[in-house]
Amino acid sequence: MVCHTNLFMANNEVPMDHDDIERLRAEIGEIRRAIRKNDPLLRKIASIRLFAVAAIPLGLALVAFFLALHASASALGAAGIVPEAWRVPLIVFLTLFMVLGGVFKIVLIRKEAGAVSKGAGFGDIVKAAYAGSLLHLNLPAILVFAAVAAFALREGRPWLILPASAIFLGLISNSFGILVARREYFAIGWYCVVTGIAALFAVETAPFFWVATLYGLSFIVFGVAGLVASPPGKTGTSGRSSGNGSADQ
Repeated sequence: MVCHTNLFMANNEVPMDHDDIERLRAEIGEIRRAIRKNDPLLRKIASIRLFAVAAIPLGLALVAFFLALHASASALGAAGIVPEAWRVPLIVFLTLFMVLGGVFKIVLIRKEAGAVSKGAGFGDIVKAAYAGSLLHLNLPAILVFAAVAAFALREGRPWLILPASAIFLGLISNSFGILVARREYFAIGWYCVVTGIAALFAVETAPFFWVATLYGLSFIVFGVAGLVASPPGKTGTSGRSSGNGSADQ
């Protein structure tokens, strides 16, 4: 039996020579260096307490605005149509929300990334968080979302994009949560996935209500979970954590 086994292995396996072993050792070393480089940087950014603090008022603003819009549209008997009087306020609100929120996030990330690694910026964080091996998880999520969005538009049911985007955000958040081991990213991730699935069956009857539910409340969930994971006494002003907020403890 031993002879047969050795013969089988000899016929089907190519032994590694010294160069192969050295090449493999070098590749493993590069992976380890990348992990050591990106891990403190990503964990630093993910644990910024100001993100959680800002998320709660932003979520409350979204909930208040879109619930008021839902009430106004429902009173006119057109739950899925923006009333004339709300069109300009809606554009202004969304523009300010996205521009100010985006600028705030980019500036804060660049500042904190530069403090951890000289020369690091927003692009480095995006690359470290969503490229590399995680691309095999994130790219399928992007493709699925794009396919669902295209299907919804082709079928004349654009509101289905709303729950699809929430599910997509949930998957990406969970992916990032695995990388940085922070509970708040799992909290918003699971919230978006569960409510997004529920909204698939009801979003077209009350789309503005579901905007408040999917996105407004998700900000609040993230904010509360982040504050619980990073108590004031355990973090600095820029989010330096002692590790109590890690999901792997």
